[in-house]
Amino acid sequence: MLGALAPVHTFVSAILIVPFVGLVAGDPVFAPSEDEIAEVLAYPLDELEAAETTVEWPRDRKVYRGFAYPMGDGNTIWGATAGILHQLLERLGGRP
Repeated sequence: MLGALAPVHTFVSAILIVPFVGLVAGDPVFAPSEDEIAEVLAYPLDELEAAETTVEWPRDRKVYRGFAYPMGDGNTIWGATAGILHQLLERLGGRP
């Protein structure tokens, strides 16, 4: 366990996420619940950093302002996950 990142509030469900970062030996083996997860996405950190952009999207009479990661395979990471990734990339690279 390396430590915690700052808590992130979810835009749609108003849930508070407290992300923790750690290291694992070797490649992790994922066993996602088919009821909750359609696909596990894995990208190198340098690809995530290169893809990062800021966005504003209207949603349910509000505007989502935050980060997004449009990846080359057609997936876009946004919302709370993008906020957590942004924090992680900041910590790892020491960038603002």
